[in-house]
Parts: sequence; C-alpha cells; structure tokens
Amino acid sequence: PMVPPPGVAQIVVAGVTDVKPVLVKRWESLAVPVRVLVGGPEGCGVDEWGRPREDDWAARELPWPDGDAGSVQVAADPRQQAEMVVGAVAARGEASSEVAIGAADEEVAGELVRAFGRRGGELFDPAGTASELGLARWFGIWRRWLAEPRLAAVADLLGRSETGVLVKGKRAQKARALCALRDEALADRARDVRKLLEGEMVRERDRESVGELATALEALEKWRDQFLAQGFVRSMERLVPILARTSERTADEAGVILEFVEEVREVAGRLNRDAGFWIEVMLASLPEKRAAAPDGRVADVVGWLELAFEPGRHLVVAGMNEGMVPARPSGEPWLSESGRRQLGLTTDALRAARDAFLFASLCAARRDGGRVDVVCGKTSAGGDALLPSRLLLAAGRGDLPARVTSLFREVEPPDAGLQWEADWKWEPPARPGPERMHVTGFGDYLACPTRFYLKQVVGMQRREVDRNEWNARDFGNVAHEVLERWGRDPEARDYSKTKAIGEWVEAEMETILEERFGGERPLAVAIQVESLRQRLWWFARKQACQRAEGWEVAEVEKRIAIEIGGMAVSGKVDRIDRHKDGRWRVLDYKTGKVKNAEGAHRVKVTGATRLPGHLEGDERLYALSADAKGREVRKVWRNLQLPMYAAGVAEMDGTPEVGYFLLGATEAGVGVESWSGFTAADRDSAMQCAELVVEKVQAGVFGPPAGRVEYDDFAELGMGRPLGEMVVTA
Repeated sequence: PMVPPPGVAQIVVAGVTDVKPVLVKRWESLAVPVRVLVGGPEGCGVDEWGRPREDDWAARELPWPDGDAGSVQVAADPRQQAEMVVGAVAARGEASSEVAIGAADEEVAGELVRAFGRRGGELFDPAGTASELGLARWFGIWRRWLAEPRLAAVADLLGRSETGVLVKGKRAQKARALCALRDEALADRARDVRKLLEGEMVRERDRESVGELATALEALEKWRDQFLAQGFVRSMERLVPILARTSERTADEAGVILEFVEEVREVAGRLNRDAGFWIEVMLASLPEKRAAAPDGRVADVVGWLELAFEPGRHLVVAGMNEGMVPARPSGEPWLSESGRRQLGLTTDALRAARDAFLFASLCAARRDGGRVDVVCGKTSAGGDALLPSRLLLAAGRGDLPARVTSLFREVEPPDAGLQWEADWKWEPPARPGPERMHVTGFGDYLACPTRFYLKQVVGMQRREVDRNEWNARDFGNVAHEVLERWGRDPEARDYSKTKAIGEWVEAEMETILEERFGGERPLAVAIQVESLRQRLWWFARKQACQRAEGWEVAEVEKRIAIEIGGMAVSGKVDRIDRHKDGRWRVLDYKTGKVKNAEGAHRVKVTGATRLPGHLEGDERLYALSADAKGREVRKVWRNLQLPMYAAGVAEMDGTPEVGYFLLGATEAGVGVESWSGFTAADRDSAMQCAELVVEKVQAGVFGPPAGRVEYDDFAELGMGRPLGEMVVTA
C-alpha cells in the first residue's frame, strides 16, 4: 500500500463529486483511511467515494423549476440569454449577496458581463480570457524576426512600445513609412528599403522618413545578429534590461522573464538549441495575467462545477444546453466508453450522473424560500443549432410532453420586428475643399461625392501591406513607366519593326524591375512579370502596325493645365500621336478592361439609369449625340478624362481624335480603341459638366454617397451596409 507523509492518520476529502476512477485506485491503496464528505438531496445516490452512481441517476426524474420555485426559459442566442438573466435578477430586486449567477457556456458568460455593463452594473468573469505578459507578446514577435528577418515582423515590432528603445523612438513615423513601402513597392526585407533609397522610386518629400526607417532596420538587424551569435542566456541578460526601461509595467515583467532565464541557464548551456527554441519554451512557461476582480462588482459569473458552493438563495444559471451540461467528452474521439472505463478514465455516463446530481442538489438547496431560474439557448453566437440539456428532459411520462413542448417551442429572434439603425456613424474630419483638381478626379466625383471627399480631400487610402503580388495599380504603373520611357527615347519610339520595339520595351521592363526588386522577386510577381512581358510584345506588334499606317509618337506624358470656374485643373496625357496626313490624336494607356472609349465616359439614359443624386436635375450632366440611324440620344456623363485631355491640348490644330491604347490580357485586347465620331461638341459638353462638378466642389457638396459604385475603396466603412447609413456627409 501507498504510505502517506509522516503524521497523517486520516485523509478527508470534502465537496468533490468528480473523482476520477484512477484516483480512487490510489486512495484504495493508501495505508490510512480516506473519508469523503459530499452534500446532496435525500437519498443522494452516491458511492463510498462520493461519486453519483450511474444507474441511480440515469433513471431518476430531475426537478423542473416553475411557479414561485423558479422558471425554465428558452432564448434565441447567447445575447438574449444574457438579457433574460438580467431580467430574472432585476425582477426580484434582491441584494447581490442573495443571488448566484452561473453560466455553463463561455459565450453566454461573456454576454452576461456585457449585458450587466450596459445597465451600469459590473459583473466579473473569473474564467475570462487571460492575457499574457506584454513582454511575452514582444518576444513572440522577436522570435519571428530571429527566424526570418522580414519586414512583416518589423511592422509588428514597431507596433509595440518596447521597440522604441531599440530604434530611437519615432515608431509611428517609421511604421507609416514601412507601410507605404510594403504597399507601393512590395518591400519584403531591409535590403529592399535600402535599394529603393538608392533609386528614384522614393519621392523627395519621403526620403527623410524612409532614411530614418532604414537606420532603424539596421539597428534591428544588428540586434538580431548579436542575439543569434551570443546565445539565448547571454542575449536575454543584455536585451531584457534595455526593454525594461519602457515603463514600470515592463520593468516588473522583465523581472519575471529574467527569473526564467536564470532557471534554464545550466540546461541551455548543455543543449544545442537555437534562441528561437528557448523563446518558445519561455513563452509556454511564463504565467498568464488574469484581470483582478474589480472592487465595485455586482457579482461573479460562476462556472457550472463551482455553482454547488455558491450560497445565494436565488440561483440563475444560463447555458443549460447539451454539450455544456453534461459537457462533451474530452480526449481521443476513437476511444469508446468501454475503453475509457477499462483505462480508469471518466466516461460520459459518469459525467452525466455527476451533473444530474449537481442539478438536483442546486434545486434542493433552494426549495425552502429560494428560487432557481434556468435559461438555455436555441443557437450559438455563430448560428449553430443547440439542444436543451438532457437534464431538463429527465421526467416521467406524465410530465415529459409539457417539458418537450416548452423546450422546443419556436422562439422569436431578439431583433425580430426591429428596424436596423446605426448606433454611431463615421464622421470624416472636416477639411476645406480642394484648391485644385486632377482630371481623373472628375470621374470620382461624378461616381460618388463622398468617396471623392474621402479620397481626394481627406487623403484616405487603403494599404495592402501583406500582399506578395502586384495589384491592378502596380501592374498598370509598371506598364505605364515602361511605355513612358520608350516614348521619351526619340530613336526607340520611331522603330517600325516588332522585334526592335519588343526587345527595347522588354529590356526596359527588366531595368525597372531590377530597380524595384533587385535580383529577387516573389513567385507571384514573377508570374505577373511574364504576363506583362507578353502584353508588351503584343504592344510591339500593334505599335509596328500603327507606325506602318502613318502614325508617329509626337509627345508623351504631356502636362496640361486648365482653369475651370476659378479651379486649377491639371493632368498628364500619356501619349499624343501625329499622322502623316495632318491628323492627330490623344491616347491614354489602359491595362484594365474597357468596353469602348465612349462607353467608358458616358452612357445612354434609360429607365434603369441610376443618376447621381448630388447632380440630378442639372442639364450640364447630360450630352446629346446621334445614334447609328441619326436619331438624337441623351447620355449622362460618367467620366471626363479624354475630352478634358482634348481641351487641354487645344493649342494644337483642330479637334483631336481621342481614345485608349489598350494593353489587355489577350492579343485581341491589345491595340488602339478610338472614340468614333468624337467632335468639338462632345468636348464642350464635357467641359460644361466639368464646370458643374467644380461648382459643387467649391460649394462643399460632398453628399449624399452613391448607393453603388463600380469599384469601392471604402466598402469597409459601410460594414455591410450602404455607405450613406454609416458615414456622416456634408
């Protein structure tokens, strides 16, 4: 037999009803007696070890609280369960010391805390999510930096206050610069930042901030190299005291971490493991920080197994669903009930008997003047269907139908019949309207004045820092830059052979890619490069045909300046061609899909046409043109880019042709797409619409937002609702 410590003559176990079979075997082998004390209803049906007997509780009818003794309620979801608990507590107006609140479901426990908080009462959940030490989170990121020095880890490091002492402050500015480079140039490592600084891609106004970022990256790389070279213990003893200077909280946490370092000093010296391994062990070993119970709390949310020790005369327990009470079996799913019994593990039958015993005990303890309110749910927070606990169905033949009817009745969702209304709205910062506009901004305003304001006035933009491939903007920018350089070379732009043009633009593409990525490119970008290479060769073939037809490139990237209603308007024409017969044309390069040049600018007004609400009723929004049969057709302007380009180069003779040089995804999608029949009247109509836009912008009209747009950069602000319901507009 097992021998207890000296001086122990008897062992007393009180209040434990969940004794594991394997533990019972150990008790039986002890050389001293073990006395077990449990509390329960009359004829409580437990064995000599305080365990509820399976056969006894499997066949026993269980209480159904009703009338003055309590209630059983069914709610739609965890939030409604919490509201029912609040209602049950508030209805009796008892002191908090007289109320015991339990939750068998963690989702409901969280909702209970929030529900009481909304009514000014603070509820504390002792089993709430624990938080790790702040320094532990920092070292979790640092471990990623040690494993692979990528800028994604640096972005997270810059988000932590502890990093400030390693990079000499200004974390926010450096984080913004890093975010921009990861988004605009797909920078992935520190060498990418240095290479970008050497080239011309970084704007002059950004060079100072990018330079500070490069210095910070050098510092982090130096710390990384030293950490890997010196080993875990020595590096931690050097680094942790420096990080401890961040705040008093960090200083306290640093002491806990250094205690761990001291504990593993000898083992770390003998085992050949890298620093990342020891950081992982450290993170698994550090204690969790749980929130302290607030002094002014109303009550605690108690777990199912702890409710037996709560003294409150009024018990309210939520989450009484199958899978919660009794809880789902844990362990290996392939292990059968008989196998678990043979191994001395807790079986589902034992767990069900224990919970039946506890429920009966909770009700029996409050049968004289007390009350038990039980709440169970129909669905989880995620919408999964739930069943009521089998304990609520433990009834005789006479009572079972009524219980089934009550537990499985239809429950109206808590939001049924309610009209949705936003509790709050985004309120963009108030800024004066722009003093100047770009040609492309007119299409933005025509599409939606609110999105125009957010983009052009406030300067909001969406960053995609974690992508490893080009987006449509990147692809188009590289293509434009290649063709701009080609058009600026007097000799290259005069080539008339496909091979000469193709070889030139391909070589220039490689030069640009070398400037942006060096010799290393993400796999996805390498695939996209091949797609761009193919498009450029198709361009070379179509350009050679254009040259053979008599068209020559006269200018590229020509800047234009127009004044409209006192507003300075600027733009940059991708390309101007002249024909040997004296004609000339304005072309804009497009890598995206375009049905036709005119259709991209204006559409026929029909009964289904959605007119912009901020401009509706002004005739300057419309243009008149003739169809194929000569009939007059009314069209609404959607974009003014090409007509405004034509107006911007009015010093040249006559009205130019306008169109796109398409760089589509197929060979058929590459070539010149002209605006057939474009006239001076079309140009003048577009300029009148531009005057309308300028008037509205100068008057500060930036609403209402359009319900639908073709490309929405601000969909997140709507959170699934129309933007007008979530954003305050002028």
